[in-house]
Amino acid sequence: MTTATASDIGKIETNSLEIKKCFTNYRYTVPEIQRSYSWGAKNLSEFWNDITKEHTPNEPSNHFLGATVIYFVEKGDNHPDKYGIIDGQQRLTTSQILLAALRDHIGKLVNKAREQQTNQCESLLEDLREQQNITHAYLVRRHEDHGTRYATINSEDYYYKKVINKTLSIEPSVNIGHNQAIESAYKFFTSQLESTLKELSIESALGKIIEIRKKLLTSTIVQIETPNEVSASIIFETLNARGMPLSTEDMIKNLLIRKGAKADEDPKVISDDWKKICKLASELDDEPNPIEAERQPGKFIRHSWFSRHPLTTQRDFYAKVANAFDEGQVRTTDYLRDLHEDYQLYALFDDEYITPTKPSSSRSPQEIPEVVDTLRALAIFKVTAHYPLLLSAMRKYKARQLTKKNLIALCHALEVFYFYSVKDKRNGRIGELFARHALNIHSATNQNKTRDAVNEVIKYLKSRTPSEQAAREQVFRELFYTNAGKRPKGHTKPAIMRYVLIKMGQHAHKIDRGVPHHPENYSIEHILGDREVNSDGLPLDIHKLGNLAVLNRNVNSTLPEPFSEKREPLRQTLHYIDPILQVWLEKPKSSISPDDLEERLNYLTKLAASEIWII
Repeated sequence: MTTATASDIGKIETNSLEIKKCFTNYRYTVPEIQRSYSWGAKNLSEFWNDITKEHTPNEPSNHFLGATVIYFVEKGDNHPDKYGIIDGQQRLTTSQILLAALRDHIGKLVNKAREQQTNQCESLLEDLREQQNITHAYLVRRHEDHGTRYATINSEDYYYKKVINKTLSIEPSVNIGHNQAIESAYKFFTSQLESTLKELSIESALGKIIEIRKKLLTSTIVQIETPNEVSASIIFETLNARGMPLSTEDMIKNLLIRKGAKADEDPKVISDDWKKICKLASELDDEPNPIEAERQPGKFIRHSWFSRHPLTTQRDFYAKVANAFDEGQVRTTDYLRDLHEDYQLYALFDDEYITPTKPSSSRSPQEIPEVVDTLRALAIFKVTAHYPLLLSAMRKYKARQLTKKNLIALCHALEVFYFYSVKDKRNGRIGELFARHALNIHSATNQNKTRDAVNEVIKYLKSRTPSEQAAREQVFRELFYTNAGKRPKGHTKPAIMRYVLIKMGQHAHKIDRGVPHHPENYSIEHILGDREVNSDGLPLDIHKLGNLAVLNRNVNSTLPEPFSEKREPLRQTLHYIDPILQVWLEKPKSSISPDDLEERLNYLTKLAASEIWII
């Protein structure tokens, strides 16, 4: 990354301030380009413990909250000067949320004091109202001369207005569902206060609240003041690029704003575009916690970058991106366009139930049933190292530099490789190799070179799968599935076994390709039930591939247990009946022997190893 010069940054000032002064001598605003408030339970718990812990005589009594980076926005007329927050928003906002919780708990004490109706009630109520107003004054200030009010931190987030500045006459944003983390933080602090103060009298509770407020307001920060947004972004990048970036997407967002400003591009347009991309990427994460889901954009951004540029460590990633921009290799508008293009492909990668689309002029990979089946399988395998590789290959397919046949061959090779590697856990550092091949495919200048680059990947993947048929067969011989509540160690996961059985049916052209196979619709059937035994009274090996088939779940639940009674229903409902199973269902014998099971197991393992899962 190019080192910023003094002329780039301008004059900066660094001050050590108590939070009290931040909320009385400054007026802050949160720029639209900033990420929403995102502190979760762990951050909040650490903050609360730091503020409320008892200090020994040798310890400093005031807590250090870290550094903030702000930039000048406008001169205050009847209010303090306004500054935008580039770094430190999370800490300053958390401080405000705690103050709001303290204020509102005093309000609860007011109601409690009213109910007591003692002789000291009026005096106590006066004290409570005074402390409530004092606390609120750090959130919403009133100009001494003009009487006008302003928010200490101005944020467009609805929950900020609702929780912190609730007495301000501000119309709520229509985007109410944008971010609920502020309200969650408020509920956290409210719960902590209720737990801490529940056994105390009103007077003691008020004293404890005043103590907590004092500890918060005397906490210190180092505030770095810069003359404008561009200089603040440079400082922010410099501080965070020295180690592990706090957030990949935040760092790059600031880089784009800065580079866009120098190219006379509209910062708001860049910001809105970036926010749209990050929102889309966040929706790809299946993590139920919305705070955790915010990590997904960084993952997408890295995979997209590595499909076009050399691999680097996560620690050095931002510096490499910044260098590419500084050296003119990447432009803001081109980069954002590339991200939008990649997202359309990336969104296909983690969906187990995607379906093919109708052919169109766009040449979407989703139009190819074989590719869709592979994407679904890879999602079932829970693997991601191949993402940059497939991004590169699919872009080439869309650009007509890679044939449908070549793309199918690559997808098949990936599926076979991962099937064996997932089973025997031989993944190694495959992500590094895939990234190198992704760059080779991306850099190919014509169809022949693209084909050659893809074939190199396929050749490598083949070298990483079992070369001997006997070894491949053994993988399938070891598969076993039971629907018992507590499954034994080494069992095959239901999704994997369902995938194997369905793929065999697809190979025989008995099950359509590209059709999503939802677990709620498909069930793994044991042809011989758990209660069936052989002639010697010994349990049969009924959990291996030789005794398994796939059928509709609603049919499975109605089948009788004994094989002799369910032969006919199976003939009519099984999705795929192999030749040996066909004989079982048609011959007039009431049971299946261990030799029968072994025969079918041998047949299916040879079929799988020699015709289906082979590159």
